[in-house]
Amino acid sequence: MKKPFIVLSGLLLLMSLVMVSWAPRSARDVAIEWLNDFYHGDYAAAERISTDETKTLLETVKQLAAMVPDSTMQAMKSIRIEVTSETIKGDTAVVKYVASDQPGVPQPLKLVKAGESWLVLFTKNDMDMDDQEHK
Repeated sequence: MKKPFIVLSGLLLLMSLVMVSWAPRSARDVAIEWLNDFYHGDYAAAERISTDETKTLLETVKQLAAMVPDSTMQAMKSIRIEVTSETIKGDTAVVKYVASDQPGVPQPLKLVKAGESWLVLFTKNDMDMDDQEHK
């Protein structure tokens, strides 16, 4: 009698986990995941929630990161992200955040909606704008 109950409980738990994983995530949640992946050097994970243009840039970043000393990559893993605001207009969103390695310097991250999912749109122009803002 206990065995069918355990099997049924396991199936219900599995179904609920699958349903939660299929639920659309907010732009804020996607931005936090992408930023953590990016700053921590997990570019393959970041690619899964990126636009095609962003994936191209991540490939370049991945190649450059291969030349960075391991100690620097390890230090990057300690960077923390704090989202300060989220603005959504139709199928676009801008999430502003502060990275712990640059406290007090809010930075924008753009996202676009693809179907029911949010994808990060981060391009070379965004990197150039960040460089100009910090000068």
